[in-house]
Amino acid sequence: MKVFSWLFQRGLTIGPNSPIFNINNPGSGNVIVLGQTPQVRVPVPNVQAPIDYVDRPEQTHPILARLLSAKAPPGRSNVSVIHGLGGSGKTTIARWLVWQLEVDRHFRDGRIWVTLGNEPIDVLGILNDWLSKLESDSQARPTLQAALSDLAAFLKDRAVLFVIDDVWPGNSTNVAESLIVPSPDCHFLLTTRLSGLARDLKAADFPLDDMSVDQATELVTYMLMRSLEASEQPLLEKLHESVGGNPLALELAALQIKQRRSWDTLLSDLSTEIANLGILDKESFNVLESSQHNEENKERKKQSSIRASLLLSVRSLDNFSRKLFAWLGVIVGHSNISARMAVTLWTISEENTSGYLSSLSDVGILKSEGDLYRMHGLMHDLAREILSAPIIPARETNISGLGITLQEASQQLLERYRAKTSNGLWHTLPEDGYIHDHLVQHFEQANGEIELQSLLWEESADGHCGWYWARERLGQTSGFIADVSRVWSYADRTVAAAATDGNRPRKLHYSFTAPLSWRRSTACLMECPLKC
Repeated sequence: MKVFSWLFQRGLTIGPNSPIFNINNPGSGNVIVLGQTPQVRVPVPNVQAPIDYVDRPEQTHPILARLLSAKAPPGRSNVSVIHGLGGSGKTTIARWLVWQLEVDRHFRDGRIWVTLGNEPIDVLGILNDWLSKLESDSQARPTLQAALSDLAAFLKDRAVLFVIDDVWPGNSTNVAESLIVPSPDCHFLLTTRLSGLARDLKAADFPLDDMSVDQATELVTYMLMRSLEASEQPLLEKLHESVGGNPLALELAALQIKQRRSWDTLLSDLSTEIANLGILDKESFNVLESSQHNEENKERKKQSSIRASLLLSVRSLDNFSRKLFAWLGVIVGHSNISARMAVTLWTISEENTSGYLSSLSDVGILKSEGDLYRMHGLMHDLAREILSAPIIPARETNISGLGITLQEASQQLLERYRAKTSNGLWHTLPEDGYIHDHLVQHFEQANGEIELQSLLWEESADGHCGWYWARERLGQTSGFIADVSRVWSYADRTVAAAATDGNRPRKLHYSFTAPLSWRRSTACLMECPLKC
């Protein structure tokens, strides 16, 4: 096993026609599978703009012009950043851009989309996924340096649009920066709530403004599936002013009207919700009214109006539906939600699950995309907040929560999935469109050290690495590489803990288990590309 680790560190190359291990030049990319790499065109991402999309040409045309005209000098990259408040339409505009005919023609080698968010992110897994899309033969790079080097080399004469969606502060920003490699004809388009990200990256900056009244009218009309009556137009304009022209807030409000809530009640409830948030805002942030702080206060009030719209939608649910919504906070952000996954999450019948998913979609909490559902990042944040909020709220105006920490919720979710395995073996989990992609993340959320260590030790009936064969069978080989990378990271953390932890038994435990995790991870990688 030590030999495997040593070989990987020095650039191992193994191919189906190679009966023995060969040490390759480390600069060649540390590739695990040999083979020709003819130029291929990346399939179009399945991220079309929603059917209720309202174009904002004053926003989209400058971005489109930049995408089609920019060419970076040697050693540099083309980078553009769309930034704005949550719910302002950043992701929606990026989805619209990806499907424009001019973009399709300009980026002749395709378009690739990745969403980062605020969850722990494995950059090596992302890079391996990108490389698997760009090459005809899937090749797994075991190190970050190798993956970045190969990606940069591969993109020298390629034209690909990379969309890096929903960049957050901290680790998410660091990952986004590391994904940007020199490539003169490619373009990296980022979306974020961070106003300073473009400056930090020396990128073209595209701040997203509010929807105009006319654009808001078009959006609300579509959501209501009818034209506005003359008496409703002034009420819409008042709504537009209340939520600052935010598309998500407008959409949620329109769905409340569609659910037979009167305009007067909606505006009154929204005003009350905003006022309550304003009281909390002043207590929490010591909001000042001086001219020096007017701009900051204006943005904070706009954020409060957006949050108020989300809260109104959640308050419209009955108690049981609100509980189901809160449980959505345990899932990984930006995930696809299928009925099969929700059955496990909610522990209710499939028939009832479908009905509740549909009802959550009717009020805008979920977005229906065929047989799947997705949840906006702001909604996911709110669900996670309510999940852990106290059952008896501290304030009368607060929504009562479930009083469950994220760790506890993840542990409960894992037990529900464990019940679906054969003999407790995770590689026997039935596929539901979610758990295989996120099992390792839930182990981490649940602080499941034993499960995280034991996952790669499971063997299939024919003696192979069970988790690899489970993911390979689903066409998720790059996801398996990401899982192994996470286990490696865990081993690194345990070694660091062994060096600093004052608890001697724990120190000894880590000293023994970390090398075993490294070795088993390496052994699984050996098996992965060879497809024995």
